[in-house]
Amino acid sequence: MTRVLIIDDSSFVRRVLERAMSQQMDLRVVGEAVNGRDGIDQIKKLRPDAVTLDVEMPVMDGLATLTAMKQELGEKAPPVLMCSTLTAEGTRVAIEALHRGASDVIGKDSATTQGAGFQAELVSKLRAIAAKRVASCSGNVSKKPPALQGRRFGVLMIGSSTGGPPVVEEMVRALPARHSVPVVVAQHMPSQFTASLAERLNELSPTKVVLAKHGMPLQGGTVYIAEGGLNTTIAGGRTAASLQVRPAPASTIFKPNVDALLSSGAQVFGQLAAGVVVTGMGDDGFIGGSQIAKAGGLVLTQSPETCVVFGMPKKLTETGTSAASLSPAQLAQSVRQISELGLSPAPGAGAGVTRRSA
Repeated sequence: MTRVLIIDDSSFVRRVLERAMSQQMDLRVVGEAVNGRDGIDQIKKLRPDAVTLDVEMPVMDGLATLTAMKQELGEKAPPVLMCSTLTAEGTRVAIEALHRGASDVIGKDSATTQGAGFQAELVSKLRAIAAKRVASCSGNVSKKPPALQGRRFGVLMIGSSTGGPPVVEEMVRALPARHSVPVVVAQHMPSQFTASLAERLNELSPTKVVLAKHGMPLQGGTVYIAEGGLNTTIAGGRTAASLQVRPAPASTIFKPNVDALLSSGAQVFGQLAAGVVVTGMGDDGFIGGSQIAKAGGLVLTQSPETCVVFGMPKKLTETGTSAASLSPAQLAQSVRQISELGLSPAPGAGAGVTRRSA
């Protein structure tokens, strides 16, 4: 039984969340709080397995609550699912919340919170973040970054879901300002959140980060964030590749879809493709990662003990498809090295390129 604490100043939202969880045999609401200060006191008393946390609240808002939880509870702090309004400000703050330690985020508004889709997403995310992390797996994969001397790459693709934004941020911030390999990131998030993620990474990183748009040419020195709700894939040839951003098939659960991105990169770039799959629910990325490996490209995964949810990297690791199972810091090191091993010099190399703009 997963015991959940709801922290939200809206009685309406608390009722919606409680009702959704009460219909599940394995979820139980053990308490409610109307602000962050009250919520932390309830956490200390009730010891819930997971917490839903509002962003905007009186007394202590969601961001301050996350900081206080880390200070007062340390490793005993339960995993947090942020509930954010689908506004520009709300989504921006939610991305900051993920940076401060929230495990995942779910968008809420009056039109969607009572729908079956919202409730199903709420339940699945709570189950995922409350599950105990897997400390090991049956695969025999290297724990050391691979040696890449003599290799070249045409594209680097990153797939991420629950718990992934801070890992993605660490990898992107490790990139040099001028790198020769274009980077495409598929993060499981609604479109409002992926736009805010791209803005945040562009502000914090030395390299240029943009939201992927249909027809954009793949260029070194740029990180492309796939838009939520759509599929981003790669088309064209190795020397003139571009992004295709289109509606995903109705049967696709995760949008943007990591398998679709990785598979397309494998098809266009073959052995020159690199893929990184990090923490997240399900196994999105296994098919695409397998195609990269089959084509002779490179696949890396996040180590199980560092994942919020060891779902997406698990099968790639256990089957030996992944060349190495690495910590976020090791992945950042490898990503930086890959980004500099392009087919042509980095854009503006030696030309005194100025700081990128949004």
